[in-house]
Amino acid sequence: NPHKSGIHKTSAATCALCQESNLRIIQHKTTGSRLELGGMAVDLVERIRPAAAVHYEIIAVSTCSEHRRIVTNAGIPGKSKYDIRDGLAVCLLHAEHVWGMSPIKRLHTDKEGGTLANRTWLHSNAISVTTTEGNMSQANPIAEGAIAYISAGARTALVQATAELPEKDQKACREFLWPEAFSFSVNLWNAYECEQAGNKPGAKESELREARIRLEDFVSFGSKVLFRQGKVKPAKDDAAAGVGWFLGPDLDVPAASRVLDSATPFSVRTATTVRPVENAGKEIYPKTLNLPVEALPEA
Repeated sequence: NPHKSGIHKTSAATCALCQESNLRIIQHKTTGSRLELGGMAVDLVERIRPAAAVHYEIIAVSTCSEHRRIVTNAGIPGKSKYDIRDGLAVCLLHAEHVWGMSPIKRLHTDKEGGTLANRTWLHSNAISVTTTEGNMSQANPIAEGAIAYISAGARTALVQATAELPEKDQKACREFLWPEAFSFSVNLWNAYECEQAGNKPGAKESELREARIRLEDFVSFGSKVLFRQGKVKPAKDDAAAGVGWFLGPDLDVPAASRVLDSATPFSVRTATTVRPVENAGKEIYPKTLNLPVEALPEA
């Protein structure tokens, strides 16, 4: 198994977990090299959840093939002009500030109304907008291919993280954690691209700045960690660290991670001090949701 470490950088045919999570991935192929600097392809991802509201994500992917691939995402509450504007701003700022993208000059998109409604705003920020001829995914292959790749990684991370939970809890947990797993997959891909570029840089790699997050900053999604928030001094009889489950890096707080607290009310915490917990060198994953009795579903 090429993924013994528990971190699935790519979907491998020889990894049983990858194949269980992603039986078949339709590849959106592009041909030839692209030397454009500052170009990004964007698309909107919709995930329909039976027990929750529809989840939306904006995805932005660099278009130049001669430097490392940079991809960013932002969760948004809806498809309105202003929801998409907020999501685009987050994606573009993270691409430049966190992952070292050269200044963004062009966005390529399909005919999504909310994106096109922001054309004037983008132009005011010196970003040109190009569109596909129609609404077919083949007309925006860079973004569509990235979405397929990221979704595969998110499914694999969720299957691995919830495999030891009771079967009745697995689906609910995967639905709840899908946005976190999606972001984890995006950021892991970026970190992996940075590592690969360090070993074999592309012709235009020198045009990018050094990324602020490295592959060493990751542990397996959903694995057990100890964490400590800020510089709050615990009481003398309290443990210094909390126990939680790793969700990925926090892009808004330097050198911080997102952790799902294992104690009620099970909040997502941001912590700059995080240490993995292992058993005989292997990651530990949750075996129960540890819900209080009154929150458990009726038998």
